[in-house]
Amino acid sequence: MQKTEENILDVMYAGQKGEWKVGISRAVIRQRVMLLLCLLVLSLPLSAASGSGLLGTVPVTVDDEGDIVITMSFWETGESRERLENAISLFESQNPGIDVEAEFVDYSGYWGNLSADIANGKLSDIIEIDSSYLRQFSERGLLMPLSDSWPSVSGYAIPIGVHAPAMLYDRELASELGLSIVSPMSFSTFSAIGREVYERTGLKTESRLGLDFLEALAAFNGSDIYSEIQEGDISSSYEFFSIVKEIAGMDFIASPGDGTWNRFAFSSDLEQGEVAVSVSSGIRAYSMLAVSSSSQVKEAALYFISWLASSEEAGEVLRYSFGIPVFRSASLEDASPEEAYELSFVSSEAVRERPLPPIGNVEISRLLSSAGEAVQSGSADAASAAASFVSSAAAVLGKAGGEST
Repeated sequence: MQKTEENILDVMYAGQKGEWKVGISRAVIRQRVMLLLCLLVLSLPLSAASGSGLLGTVPVTVDDEGDIVITMSFWETGESRERLENAISLFESQNPGIDVEAEFVDYSGYWGNLSADIANGKLSDIIEIDSSYLRQFSERGLLMPLSDSWPSVSGYAIPIGVHAPAMLYDRELASELGLSIVSPMSFSTFSAIGREVYERTGLKTESRLGLDFLEALAAFNGSDIYSEIQEGDISSSYEFFSIVKEIAGMDFIASPGDGTWNRFAFSSDLEQGEVAVSVSSGIRAYSMLAVSSSSQVKEAALYFISWLASSEEAGEVLRYSFGIPVFRSASLEDASPEEAYELSFVSSEAVRERPLPPIGNVEISRLLSSAGEAVQSGSADAASAAASFVSSAAAVLGKAGGEST
């Protein structure tokens, strides 16, 4: 496929190449922000066929002897689940020959549930998937290549919307305290702000030291953590575990249940009065939908995904509950202040490219957590934890054959 700034399909996860193509997101999201400021409506060329839109029509034949049943697995909760259920009901009313049966499992139990489904040969027709598992699932042959039905599209999953990792904090509180919060932010600056807030308000600081933070730390140092792991370089890992040790002794760092002035989440989690500051590199797909290779109703499944991702009817129901829409236009005249701010924030993050994580990054995340616990308990120092982590992570990458791109 010819890659151009105007090609809307460039915002696909290309599973085989392992890269997040953000060219169109730079152009389109920026256009949306500018149009928002002018209180205009962004209009992208959409097909008139329900369920087609920017993704093109997928022909579906309904069996005269019975309805087509599409099974789906999702981890959505709260408002996003409610809106998705409403969208499903609307789709079924518009397509009386197709029934959609959605199973919702909390994210913490979702992947274990999928593993059991795979083992039992009962994987749903449509599954919600994130970048940590996309390459693993596609290379195991569990997902249908989108090019089977859309020849011009590479990859295995369609993002419904995009958002960006962020630290969220109360705008009014920061203004009252005269805090200067910028990005990128060094750890010393972050801890100084946390100390000041605690001394002046008693509110503690939430910290989140996981693989995302390590990736961002390496990027802040002008490096790539997966390249460092493959080369046996412990520089960023040592700095990471030094921070873990330092935080363990800080009285202003929050424990579960403590009141905090900040929280780590995504731009799509913004609430009224909150501001977001970048904590990582690039945008992420909020929700990606893939069709299982074992599905017996692939065309119907793709038809529903296409409708959900790109139809105006679905957009009116979903709004921004799945992040900034990728494949459909958005009416911005009635955008809330939070939606308007999210558009601006995601636009600024969209200029940063983020490679698709290598196979094994889920296990690497577990290794990082385990090593961090050892540092916090005092059973390991930063240097030994970094050396052990890098060695074990390199073995994971070597076994999986995964290389950072």
